[in-house]
Amino acid sequence: MGTEDLTTLDMMVVLDLGGHDMGVFFHRVGLLTALHDMGVEIVNPVNSILQMRNKAECMRRLVSAGLPVPETLITESIDEAAKFVREHAPCVLKPIMGFGGVGVQLVQDQFDLSHILDYLKFYGHVSGRGAYLLQEFVNGLGFDIRALVVDGEVISTMQRVSACGIVTNIHAGGTPRVNDIDVDDIALRAAKSVRGRMVGVDIIPD
Repeated sequence: MGTEDLTTLDMMVVLDLGGHDMGVFFHRVGLLTALHDMGVEIVNPVNSILQMRNKAECMRRLVSAGLPVPETLITESIDEAAKFVREHAPCVLKPIMGFGGVGVQLVQDQFDLSHILDYLKFYGHVSGRGAYLLQEFVNGLGFDIRALVVDGEVISTMQRVSACGIVTNIHAGGTPRVNDIDVDDIALRAAKSVRGRMVGVDIIPD
């Protein structure tokens, strides 16, 4: 965050909390909380940031809001994870905390131990313990849609096509293109469920 005097700001828009380093992450959470207490407007609020970076909590809120989500298992048991894969393969394995598609892997028909080890290595670096978030693989139209919601209004949407594999994030090599599918309603409901002022919502069209 540099050496600027952040207490002179009227507003701070937060784009990255350093999710790959827990020390950096919690330092920045504490800093943002202190700035908020000093009167600096933080977008998004710290509580919303924490909720949105926690995929398990996001899933709970999306389900509670009645939004369609893939069938999901969140567990610390490798046996339960293996059972889910056997019943739902192919499926997607994600770190519970993360962003940008980092650590997202497609698990094929047989439970591939290398995927789990890669995941545990990644998540162990973040939090020091293993938990699995597995979802059924939704084979959509070959792309997803990113909608940007700001203060209860969808201000932009785009389609994202993966360059390779299942990750469509632009910085990971995905290709953006114009979106002509109306996703405003579901995007607004999703953003409202996590109580964020500026929210990126990912939607798989069918």
